[in-house]
Order: sequence, then C-alpha cells, then structure tokens
Amino acid sequence: MRNRIKADREFYRTPKEAVLLADKLMDNLRWWECCAGDGAISNVLSKVTYASDIHPLAEDIDTLDILTCHRPDNVDAVITNPPFSLAQDILDRCLFEWSMPVLLLARIEPFCTMKRKRYSDMMSDMHIVTNLIRFETEAGRIVNGNGTMRCAWMLFKPSHAGGCNTEWVSW
Repeated sequence: MRNRIKADREFYRTPKEAVLLADKLMDNLRWWECCAGDGAISNVLSKVTYASDIHPLAEDIDTLDILTCHRPDNVDAVITNPPFSLAQDILDRCLFEWSMPVLLLARIEPFCTMKRKRYSDMMSDMHIVTNLIRFETEAGRIVNGNGTMRCAWMLFKPSHAGGCNTEWVSW
C-alpha cells in the first residue's frame, strides 16, 4: 500500500483543454468562478466575469468563501471545478439558497445515487469527458481525475425538472 500525502486543501489545477469543454454549456449569463484557485477557468472563458477563492493563488482573484459569503452582485451563475468534498455544499448554496445555475466539473458517480437524486433531478446537461483529465496539484503532482471515476461538466438549474441531455466530449 502506498502512502499518499494529501495537501492541506484540495487544489487541483484544471487543464485548459478541460476548461474549454465548458463553453458550450454556458448561456449568456454573468458567470462566477467561485473556487478559482489560480484562475484556470476565468482566465480562459470570457463569459466568467468574476473570480474568487477562499485561498486565491493569483492577484486578480478575490478572497471569498462561497459557503459563508453573501451572493456577489452582478453574477447570475456559478462555474467551478470544486474541491470534491465541497461539491454538494456549493450546489446547496447556489441551487436552494440563491436559485442560480451551477456548472460543475466533477466526478459523475457521486451524483448517480438515490441520496443525491435531488441534485441529479436538476441536472439539465452533462458533458462526459472521454479524455483522461490530468489535474496538477500545487506541488506538481499529477492526479488522474477520471482514472477511476469518469468526470463531466454538469449543468444544474434550479428550475429544471427531469431529463438530462448527455453528450460525450473530448478535445
């Protein structure tokens, strides 16, 4: 058994190729990258108008915790590759408190259970990434995000009721 040391926080840089796959799912809304880290999403997608993180890794990213802050002005939707442990908390905040769409890059399997059906019922679109997404940690370690679980861009809409358009996408 290998010893794996996990970083203090879950920062895995989102590769540009994976970021570009989100564009087709983004309406003409003002998007907020709430777990921006170093701005991997907001620096690539022009529809992202605001970026924040609890521990920003770039100067142009505000310090803000999506789980405790007030909803920022001038944003209509959230896009993020969240820390996996916070995905449901972010969905709860955005969908049920703020009633705003959320576009997540996340593992599919956790959203395929009865326990999480309230989220999957609000999923309007899912773009399953066929390529192996190689996330990079701050220390430069490579983590194969869909080596054991498939990753997808999943669009959740608070007003959506049933049915999900699913596509397989690649770069």
